[in-house]
Amino acid sequence: MSLAPHLHGGRALVVCPEGPLERGQSSWDALLKLGVPTSYHEYPMGHELSAETLRELVVWLETKVLGTVLRIRARPRPPPRPDDTLDSANAGV
Repeated sequence: MSLAPHLHGGRALVVCPEGPLERGQSSWDALLKLGVPTSYHEYPMGHELSAETLRELVVWLETKVLGTVLRIRARPRPPPRPDDTLDSANAGV
């Protein structure tokens, strides 16, 4: 799965001389040249979120964001060392 998905509508009415998809394609090319893992998908839609693109975005968020949070929480934590604990006198309270 990519670091950042690019989801573009082929029917977007964007005011740019290149057309609706060229800016998305050129930004995707630039990210690839920089070594950023990304994916590019075009959909038959305008400047909107279709059900299909929303599903893809939700899967990406669950994998990249929620999955990362759950993996971090699942890591075993070492017990605190005695010198790591602070009482209120040492905490500057």
